Amino acid sequence: YVSMRNTALKRKKLPTTLDGAFALNKLPLDPWRALHTALPLGFAAAPILAAADLTATPASPGPGAGALQRSARRLSNAHDVLCREMAAQCAQRMLGAETARWASHDVPSLVAALDLEFVAAHYIAHYQRVMATQRQVYADAALQLRAIDSVFERAKPYLDQLEGHMSLLAAYSEGAALLPVPAAAASAGAT
Repeated sequence: YVSMRNTALKRKKLPTTLDGAFALNKLPLDPWRALHTALPLGFAAAPILAAADLTATPASPGPGAGALQRSARRLSNAHDVLCREMAAQCAQRMLGAETARWASHDVPSLVAALDLEFVAAHYIAHYQRVMATQRQVYADAALQLRAIDSVFERAKPYLDQLEGHMSLLAAYSEGAALLPVPAAAASAGAT
């Protein structure tokens, strides 16, 4: 959550330090741990998604709705649920770590003020890009998709891809144009 916090603050041109001068390592241990908890992505998202009603839809899909449409709706709902939960958890952890700074906010108002749902959508998109590259790495290594004997030569394009993913996220954190995210995320936050 600490990276998500930093991204949200940087995009709003707010200081990422405590009291404008101190690094986060000055926090007491419990708030520091809370902020340094890993985001609920991949298998870690299972408890959040298991508790959610992913079949809910704002509009009736009609009698002809097929399995593919229902599946796409559930996937979109899962994305929205995960964005909301990540945003709320980030806000909760920020409120616990910096009580004076955010004294005038509660969880919903901090989520809105920092566009945390939209930031969460970008972290999910980043995770998806990284995992797509990891799948390519595994397939190339396991199936020897390319006739290359050198481990470094085999890994180089994937390392470049991963570096590119990290550069995109860093640029987004610094205020660059929005990264492409699934359409469902557009309704999750501001621009």
